[in-house]
Amino acid sequence: MISAMSVIAWIAIVLIAGWMVLRYLPAGMDAQYPFTYLIALIPLLAVPLVIIGIFAIATKNTAQIWVTTILLVIHMLWSLTFYLPMPPAITTVLGSPQQTIESTVSSSQTAHSDSPTPTLTVMTANVMRGRADTSVIMHTIKHEHVDVLAVQEVNDKFVQQLHDNGILQELGFEQLGEKTNHDNAGFNALWSRYPVSQTGAELLKNMGSNTPWMTINVANHLVRIISTHPYSPHRSLKQWHSDISALQQVTTDSDVPSIVMGDLNSSTFHGTFRSVVDAGLVDSSLEIHHGPHTTFPSSWAFVPPLIEIDHVLHTRELRAIDMKTVKIPRTDHRALVTTITWK
Repeated sequence: MISAMSVIAWIAIVLIAGWMVLRYLPAGMDAQYPFTYLIALIPLLAVPLVIIGIFAIATKNTAQIWVTTILLVIHMLWSLTFYLPMPPAITTVLGSPQQTIESTVSSSQTAHSDSPTPTLTVMTANVMRGRADTSVIMHTIKHEHVDVLAVQEVNDKFVQQLHDNGILQELGFEQLGEKTNHDNAGFNALWSRYPVSQTGAELLKNMGSNTPWMTINVANHLVRIISTHPYSPHRSLKQWHSDISALQQVTTDSDVPSIVMGDLNSSTFHGTFRSVVDAGLVDSSLEIHHGPHTTFPSSWAFVPPLIEIDHVLHTRELRAIDMKTVKIPRTDHRALVTTITWK
C-alpha cells in the first residue's frame, strides 16, 4: 500500500521536474509571470531533490530513487558548465550558452598588434539605491587595482559620497547615465582610470534606465565599457525582456571590443539571457570555469548569495582570466571584480 508520504514525495518530484523544464523555455516565453522568478530559482532545486532522495532511500522506494537520481544528475551537469569547457553539442542539449568560441580580431586590435597585450580589471556593483558603503568600494578599488568601476542604482548623494572619498583621484574619468523618471531604482554610472576617447550618457535606446558608456585607451588598445541595469521583473516583465534583448546590439554597433557589466536581473537559466550571450557576447563567469559567482542576495544574515544575476559580458575579441565576488556593506548584491585581456 502506498503511504501518504510517498504520494507527497511523488507530487514533489513531478513539480520539481516540471520546474526544471522551464530552463528550456525560449527567449520571450521566460518573460511570463511566474516563469521569470521560477527560472531564477532553479539552481536551488538540488536541495529538495537531495531531501526527497534520502527519503526514497530510507523507504526503499526504488522508483523514486531512480527518478531523483536522474534529476540530480541533470542538475549536476548544468552546474558542470561552470567548471568544465564543453562543446556546442553538449551545451545545446543542456540549455546552456555556447562556450566554444573562435577568436576574432577587430580592426582596432589589428592596428596595434605589435603592442604588448594589456589587462584590464573591472568592477561592477549594484549599490541598492545609493546606500552601499562608498569607503569599502574605494578600498576594493585600491586593493584589487580596479581600472574601471560600473555601478547601478546610483543617486546624486552616492556620487557625492564617492567624490568625497576620492574616486576622481583614483579613477579620474567619470560618466553618469542620463537620469529619467522611470529609472530602475536609480541611474547607472562609470569611472575609469584610463583616458576616454568617446563617452556618452545613453547608448541603448528605450532602456528602463540609461546605459552610460565610454571608450577608453588601455596601452593603445581601445575598449568600450558599458554599465547597464535591465528592468527588474517585478517592475515590468515586458521591459525586463526588452532591456536584456537590447544588449545584443553591442555585438554589432561598433568595431571596438566591448565590455557590458551590471546587475542584469537574469541568469544563464533564462532563455532571453542565453540568446544575448549566443548572439556574440561571452559570460566571463562561464568562461573562466571557476564555478558560478553568486551575487544575490548578499544582505541575509548567515545565508550566502544564492543566485548569479550580476554579470560581466564581453565581445569575442576579449578574454576573462580572473573573477571574484566582493561583499559590499549596505547593499543586497555582491560586487564582481573581473580581469580581462585581449586575445
